[in-house]
Amino acid sequence: MSCFQLRTIAVLALICSGTVLGEVVINEIHYDGDPKTDAIEFVELHNAGGKNIDLSGWHFSNGIKYTFPANTSLESGGYLVLAENPAELRRKFKLSASVVFGPYINRLSNGEVLTLRDAVNQSVDRVGYGSGFPWPTAASGAGSSMELIHSSLDNDLGGSWRSSGMQVIAGEPVVFIASGRSGWRYREGTSEASSPRSAWRTLGFNEDNSWKNGRAPIGYGDGDDRTTISMQGKFSSVYLRFRRGWRCECTRTMARWFGSTAKRSRA
Repeated sequence: MSCFQLRTIAVLALICSGTVLGEVVINEIHYDGDPKTDAIEFVELHNAGGKNIDLSGWHFSNGIKYTFPANTSLESGGYLVLAENPAELRRKFKLSASVVFGPYINRLSNGEVLTLRDAVNQSVDRVGYGSGFPWPTAASGAGSSMELIHSSLDNDLGGSWRSSGMQVIAGEPVVFIASGRSGWRYREGTSEASSPRSAWRTLGFNEDNSWKNGRAPIGYGDGDDRTTISMQGKFSSVYLRFRRGWRCECTRTMARWFGSTAKRSRA
C-alpha cells in the first residue's frame, strides 16, 4: 500500500472518529453563584498548547451563545474568562479587562452541554456537566466553581473535575498533615455521601457504616499506599474526612497523593 493511501486512511479515520484534538480546553465553570443574586457566572478557557491561538470567530454553540470578536488571541499557557456580566466579575474578582469577555446569551444551568467551536464550525471542546455526583458537589449551590484537575484529562468526565475556592477563615493558619498519619475516614464514591450533598463536609456530620478507617497514603494499589482502594472500573471519586476538622472530595487521580501533604481547613 502506498504512503499516499496510508495518509488518506489516517486522515479519514481521524475525521470519522469524532475525536477532538484541540489545545484550547474548557477549564473552569461557575454555574451556581452564592448568593444567587450575584451575576458572576463564567466559563474559563485555557490554552494548553505550545503556540498562541487566534480565537477570532470561535463560538459557543450549546448552552450559552457567544462569538469571540476579531483579533482575539489566547497565548500559550494562557487563560481567559467568558462572563455573564463582565463588569461585575471584574469587580468581584479584581480581574483585568483584557482577560474577561462577554456577556454571553442565556445562563448556565445546573447541568448542560457546552460546546466550543472554531471559526469554521469545527468542534474544539465539549463538556456535558452535571450538578451532582460524580461531578463536584460544592459547585452546586455552595459558591464554588468547578475546575479541571489537569488539561490532559477528559473534561467530559465528572471525575476529571474538582471544586475550587474552598473557603478558609481569614487569618487562620494552614496546617499540613504528615505522611503516614492515621485518623482518616473515607467513603467510596459509589453514590452521594450525604443528603443534602454538602452535609458530609461539616463538623457535626455523623458518618454511617459506609465510611471506613484508613491510614495515609491512600491510593489504588501502585505500590506506595498504606490503604488501598479498589476503584478501577467501579467509581471515580472518594470522600475523605480527617479528625472531623478536614474535608475533601477527590478523584481517583488525586487520591493516591494524600499521603504526602494535605491542607486542613475548618468545616
